[in-house]
Amino acid sequence: MSVQTILQDFSREDQEVHTISDMEAEIDQQLRRRRDRLTQVFEETILPSVYSVERDLQQAGYWHVLQLQQTGAEGDAKPNIVGVLFFFYPEKYSTDQYNPRMLDAAYRAEIFCTEDFRKISLAIAFPIRFPPKMEVTEKLLLPEEVTTDRIDAFLEDFIKGAIDAYRSDRTLI
Repeated sequence: MSVQTILQDFSREDQEVHTISDMEAEIDQQLRRRRDRLTQVFEETILPSVYSVERDLQQAGYWHVLQLQQTGAEGDAKPNIVGVLFFFYPEKYSTDQYNPRMLDAAYRAEIFCTEDFRKISLAIAFPIRFPPKMEVTEKLLLPEEVTTDRIDAFLEDFIKGAIDAYRSDRTLI
């Protein structure tokens, strides 16, 4: 093996390292664009509907808790919204005090982006006791498919389903 061959091999390895770092930078930019797009969908479409339902529950005096999930990449000035957890239990009870047992027994609507930031997951979870399990229904939507009408229908299904489950003979934890 000659010195020239060694130097050529080293030069090829150096080019491969640059190519990999270029690919990583491109992937980071794609993920940042996807996160920004999903945050925009949350802010403009999802959250207004969620806040509207929350206001209705507050006015009626029903127990509910709303939690926003956010994440921020290094160097980002503004955190990205990646999910909403909406807990609801159809009893008139103050939500001023945090009660973890109520969260365990509550019906839950989840609106989260997938890990690759390509889709938004809409899931409804109803805990039931016999047999012990969690009944979950889930839909995956592309950001372009998320509309105010779809979110409103999802939240309406969640509230109606929670009330139906509450009225049924299923025993909660």
